[in-house]
Amino acid sequence: MSQLLPINLSRGAPDDTLLEECRLLMQKASDVFFQSGNLAAFQYPPLDGNVKVRDSVAQFLSEQYASDVNSDDLVMNAGCSHGLWVLQKAFMQPGDFVFVEEPTYYHAIRMFERDLKVVGVTTDDEGVDVEMLDELLIECSQKKCQVTIQKPFWAMVYLVPTFHNPTGRCLSMSRCKQLINVLRKHDVLCVCDDVYNCLAFLEEDGPPFIQPAPKRLFSYDNKADSSYLGNVVSNASFSKLLGPGLRVGWMECPKRIKQFLLQSNLLRGNVSHLTSCIIAEMIKMHILQEHVSKCREIYYLRMKAMCAALDKFMPSTVQYWPPKGGYFIWIILPRRVDIDKLFEICKNKVLFRCGYHFSCTQSFRHCIRLSFSYQSPEVIEEGVEKLGVAIKQMLREC
Repeated sequence: MSQLLPINLSRGAPDDTLLEECRLLMQKASDVFFQSGNLAAFQYPPLDGNVKVRDSVAQFLSEQYASDVNSDDLVMNAGCSHGLWVLQKAFMQPGDFVFVEEPTYYHAIRMFERDLKVVGVTTDDEGVDVEMLDELLIECSQKKCQVTIQKPFWAMVYLVPTFHNPTGRCLSMSRCKQLINVLRKHDVLCVCDDVYNCLAFLEEDGPPFIQPAPKRLFSYDNKADSSYLGNVVSNASFSKLLGPGLRVGWMECPKRIKQFLLQSNLLRGNVSHLTSCIIAEMIKMHILQEHVSKCREIYYLRMKAMCAALDKFMPSTVQYWPPKGGYFIWIILPRRVDIDKLFEICKNKVLFRCGYHFSCTQSFRHCIRLSFSYQSPEVIEEGVEKLGVAIKQMLREC
């Protein structure tokens, strides 16, 4: 298979085949919704979103997570990036601290760097190093800004705890419990980027995939605990499940955080009311649930194709770990490989993300991120082969 354009193994998004499925499903649900004569969707929505939409999303998430989601905890947003922006503007002030995983989602780093002091926390196979986070919180608390009624948190922790971008790993159960204690100890806000939670393929034998993703961190922050404060927000969207152009998502919030947001004046015009109602219709018709199941199988097959190609075409000194969900595989190259030079060699053949893009300290210069979401298995194999040829060439020349 030959392509004139470089094979894009960088883009973390649904491809055109899945977007066409999204178009057809949206059209089907739109037809049903418009025939109902419902005019409310053309009006301004409540600040936290249409009640029926929140009920439908809560039902959908409860099924996907196999864990109760209360619609009263939800605030609809215009996608995960918008939700993160709202939370930062509502709770942080210039000069406050934000603690992020090393590595982490590169767009979040760019967003935070404008106003906040970004502090990296190391990670391993179980996720963020909670003991290090605790130590950094103690150290930085000496320089914290004044906490007031208007600004109740002095710091934020930003995580991608499930099928992490870029590594694909999940925060372990023991780390989740440990982390909740640290968040309560310092009373800081924790925002979880939970966009990949529904794209789990945990079964060892392949499809059908019915096992839910690991428990989201929000559910560990139990309201029944005597030490409960409400420190965790689950911020997510339909971008990875349907299409990023829809710009509809949600924040699952503790009561004190939701009340603060409702009073903040940041939620006006925060979501496409009509689009959110059509998505709710998709849930009611059960076609969204069927689509997500199909996406799980498609992404699983693409992930397996990428892993098989990596095993086939990469030198033995290259390391990676097959993910159990999400979009991405994190590749660790020999340290003598210059990834900027590798990118230049490959840019007309195959595209990838350089590891230092995911670091607030420009680290991981021997790592790259590959996405299996955007290409067919055949194109993935061709792209990985081209990348493997370039890496082997560089290793011979080092």
